[in-house]
Amino acid sequence: MPIKLSIWLSPKSETAYEFELDLGEIIVGRGEDCHVRLPFSFISNHHFTLVAEGGSYLVVDNGSTNATILNGKRLAAFAYTPLKSGDLLAAGEIVIQVTPLESVTHSFSIEENSEEVRKMVWETLQNRGAGGNASIEVTSGPQRGFRFRIGEDLTRVVVGSTPGCHITLEESDCTAEHMEFLHTGRGFVARPLLEGLTYIDGKALLAPTPLGHEARILIGATKLRFLDPLQHYLAELAHLPELNGSDEPTDDVLSTQQIDTVSYDEVGEAPLEFGPPDRPPVPTQPRFMPEDTDHSGTIVRPKLDKKWGRFETTILIVTLVVVFGGLVALLMLFEGW
Repeated sequence: MPIKLSIWLSPKSETAYEFELDLGEIIVGRGEDCHVRLPFSFISNHHFTLVAEGGSYLVVDNGSTNATILNGKRLAAFAYTPLKSGDLLAAGEIVIQVTPLESVTHSFSIEENSEEVRKMVWETLQNRGAGGNASIEVTSGPQRGFRFRIGEDLTRVVVGSTPGCHITLEESDCTAEHMEFLHTGRGFVARPLLEGLTYIDGKALLAPTPLGHEARILIGATKLRFLDPLQHYLAELAHLPELNGSDEPTDDVLSTQQIDTVSYDEVGEAPLEFGPPDRPPVPTQPRFMPEDTDHSGTIVRPKLDKKWGRFETTILIVTLVVVFGGLVALLMLFEGW
């Protein structure tokens, strides 16, 4: 059954990422194998799943750490719940609106999802003031310290010795148009314009080669370094531990998404926040309470049972010996009188 998922990264975000899918099962989560990938550390690898059944969809939370919210109510883990048009799902501050479709013009593949993932990460880095644009830095030679920032709308960067190139190098082994960086939407690729004269991380650049964050480039005696904050973010995300089935909530250490602690019953209602005027109210995601808090958010400190330890026993014995010795000494003193 065709379905459209409209995703906002926060209740205040005005940018919606839309996915049109026609699958029997749609996995949403942080993992690279998800049909809809949400690249944030507070999202579990397989956070929740949408399952087609009888002309509609069911949603099931896959035992996620930070829970799934449906229209303001927290879903019980591994319980299937029917969805209807306009329903709002929330995970952390991310909001997903569900809209059934009669047909889809183009169903997103997992490969195409990676393009949307980079856009989400770019928006997150922009919101935190870190900047998400890739750049190329000259680290040796006459242009040492020069940095070229690659804008999101720039798909091709040429390196050469002529002034018309984006990056002009004063290098005897650099030809007029030596090599180029291509922005594919899923990342960056280095392509030689003359084979055998460029090295990437110590290997000759003979064909189009994907670039990693902090890739080292050598042209003659001139060294360059490629920096991609988006790829660095995703690489750090891939090394985070699995969240499904964990007992403790996990803070987002990679983005500025904030999960506020709110009061809620075991399966209760979360307060609503209103987004832009043209959007429905957005449920705020509650976090699981740590074990030392009750459901109202009040800290509950366990009562400590005071036990008589070895140290206390030793002090008592020493005290008794000193007191007894003092009494004996006084008795002997009086008898001497």
